[in-house]
Amino acid sequence: MKITILAAAVMSLSAGYVSANTQQSGLPDITPSVVGGIETPAYSRPYQVALLMNGRQGCGGTLLSENWVLTAAHCLDNASTASLTVRVGAHSISRGDGDTLRVSQIIMHENWRGANGIRSGYDIAVLRLATPAASKYTPAKLPTQSIADQYAGIGDYPTVSGWGLTSNRGRPSDVLREAQLPVISNASCSSQLSFNIPGSVICGGGEGGRSACNGDSGGPYAVRVGNDFYSIGTVSWGIACSGATAFTRTTSYLNWIEQKTGLTPDNPTDAKPVADFSSSVSGMTVSFANRATDDKGITAYDWNFGDGNRSSAANPSHTYAADGDYNVTLTVIDTAQQTASVSKVVSVGEPPICDVEAWNRSVSYALGDKVSYQGSIYEAIWWSAGAQPDLYPNVWKKLDNCNGSGDPAPVAGFTVAQSGLTVTLTNTSTDNGQIVSSQWQFGDGQSASQPSVTHTYGAAGRYTIRLTVTDDQGQSSTLAKEVVVGGDDNCQGLPAWNASTIYNTGDRVAKSGVVYEAQWWVQGEDPAQSGPWGPWKSVGNCN
Repeated sequence: MKITILAAAVMSLSAGYVSANTQQSGLPDITPSVVGGIETPAYSRPYQVALLMNGRQGCGGTLLSENWVLTAAHCLDNASTASLTVRVGAHSISRGDGDTLRVSQIIMHENWRGANGIRSGYDIAVLRLATPAASKYTPAKLPTQSIADQYAGIGDYPTVSGWGLTSNRGRPSDVLREAQLPVISNASCSSQLSFNIPGSVICGGGEGGRSACNGDSGGPYAVRVGNDFYSIGTVSWGIACSGATAFTRTTSYLNWIEQKTGLTPDNPTDAKPVADFSSSVSGMTVSFANRATDDKGITAYDWNFGDGNRSSAANPSHTYAADGDYNVTLTVIDTAQQTASVSKVVSVGEPPICDVEAWNRSVSYALGDKVSYQGSIYEAIWWSAGAQPDLYPNVWKKLDNCNGSGDPAPVAGFTVAQSGLTVTLTNTSTDNGQIVSSQWQFGDGQSASQPSVTHTYGAAGRYTIRLTVTDDQGQSSTLAKEVVVGGDDNCQGLPAWNASTIYNTGDRVAKSGVVYEAQWWVQGEDPAQSGPWGPWKSVGNCN
């Protein structure tokens, strides 16, 4: 019997990719490439990555987030971050398409004992990328047990993909290939592979001569549910590139993956932290209160007080040597080593005297002019006439309160997500204290007072949405945005085509009154300009 580790059979790959002739040294020769499959439609599997050792492809992997890749432990025996890179978004290895990223950390399962023990499980590892993958690459999600049971049960057909050999002892494929392998029971798999397969392994049957092979190791065994892809397994081993293939079962290692990466099925992308702080001034001393948040927790703080001094405390106090305005920056780091920063100006010493002229609607102001308005001092950052200081933060910058309290006004902000006649408005306003009220005007005579709202217009058209927020000191700020709803691009409940959105096979969009369907993975190509061989096909009119 010849057992095949599904890493590339390339002796020069010193990172531990197992040679196809390792039987001579007593190691099992465990081999998967996609045998009997088809060429994958270019860029239709945006979660697929290639592992390159000293520039040569030898294994695959699954992109789980912008920072993490899932792969097989046996691909990484004796590997180092100096020689290992990950290519994201590739289709052809020779053309070098996609992005090549360095690896900052290799984490193999603690119970992995090398290729000799591959049949007993624990053939799993994760890689932390030194540079985050671009947002145009869509990671695969981690499945819940219910997702795995529903879409990857016995008889279902997940897809294996990779650049491995296209036949036993054959040549590797230059382009990504894939094959649908039906899930078989572990009892049947044990019989085919002549080994008692553990529950931490899921097996794909090799009907019709389809199988994984050398070079596919570490690659994905995945299912698509709607527009989402889920990692069901990771290519591990098989026999002579035929019959059943053993995959490391993803759901068996969800806790381990979470411990190492922070990723979970309910939170497939570890959110970046949000940096924030408030300050209290007493003479020359400022007490800082950290208000940063993160879904997994903050692990480190870095305060730059703007006078050459720093602190790593969560809530430091600092005494300045001279009066003045200081730009204070707080940088925080979360459990996934993601960072976020925020900067605020802190004034210490004698409070400003409100002895500047009051704002006058009829006066034309130039850059640098200062005025007082409703107890606060503002500086012009743009030429204006009639722009009320508290309503136009793009024209006026608030410097301080005339009474020296130093409490700045809130900054109004919101994002807009549109679908048909409906807009979802997410409040992103900020304040160094607390925002106590939010007032929305939708431009159609309707209003609301919730922090974030969803509103449906009665007719297509162009509307101005205005948000006014008020903080706990009674100070307010207003922001207005114009939106266009309805019209030809919003038909049949379909979203309008967006050049920055990644579309997968079967996705539908509307453009200029026409409905288009994606024939493969595509981003940035205008459906109306797509020829008969392009990624889009017209499937009807909006009306």
